[in-house]
Amino acid sequence: MKRYFAAASAALLLLAGCSGEPAGDFITKTSSIDTGYTSLDISGAIEVTYSFTADEMTVYGQENLLKYFRAENEDGTLSLYVEANRVYNAKPIEVVLPGSMVLSSVSVTGASTFDSAMPLAATAFSVSVSGASEFVSDIEVASDLTYVVSGASKVTGSVTGKSAVVGVSGASKADLSGKVTALHLDVSGASSFVGKTDGLFEADEASCDISGASKAELTVNNTISGSVSGASLLTYYGSATSTVSVTGDSSIDHR
Repeated sequence: MKRYFAAASAALLLLAGCSGEPAGDFITKTSSIDTGYTSLDISGAIEVTYSFTADEMTVYGQENLLKYFRAENEDGTLSLYVEANRVYNAKPIEVVLPGSMVLSSVSVTGASTFDSAMPLAATAFSVSVSGASEFVSDIEVASDLTYVVSGASKVTGSVTGKSAVVGVSGASKADLSGKVTALHLDVSGASSFVGKTDGLFEADEASCDISGASKAELTVNNTISGSVSGASLLTYYGSATSTVSVTGDSSIDHR
């Protein structure tokens, strides 16, 4: 009797684990959206193409999954996400999103992507990318720019601004070019900060902390400070005076 009860319980657990609904056929939905948002949050395996020519939001995905897609604007923050569900065999939802002229912050997480063919412009801008996600866009700011990249994520783009703070961790990658006056760079956990194909990132002044088998490559014109540790590599070009310390089988390559 005990054996029968255990077998029946296991069967019920197996059936419960397999319950759900198939993702279904692909469909397209469109809707109007207020483009006055200042912040954008994307999560839950959503691929966003940012467009300044689109008049309405277009969402493409599998029918049963789209039932759980949400686009909510609260206090200037537009959130695109997928509610918890039991849909299986689902592909990422694709969204063409009308751009906002007052956007100053983007967060991308949960295997999602943000891609803009047009530069994003603001007085200041912040980008947060985590959980195997990706951000692709050029950014032009009058003052400060911040990137926080973690959890096997990636950012790509060219930047222009007064100052930049860039943090890259957890096997992530920042492929950035452009120029700022001042840069604070923190690269850790087998991550990298390198230039795009159109050139290296350039700063007049830079402070760099590179650790944990990471690498960074950039151009610095005046002074560079900081530390390189844990089997990491810092490569810099330009005529900057260096006060960077090196420990733990790391190295600096000045070219």
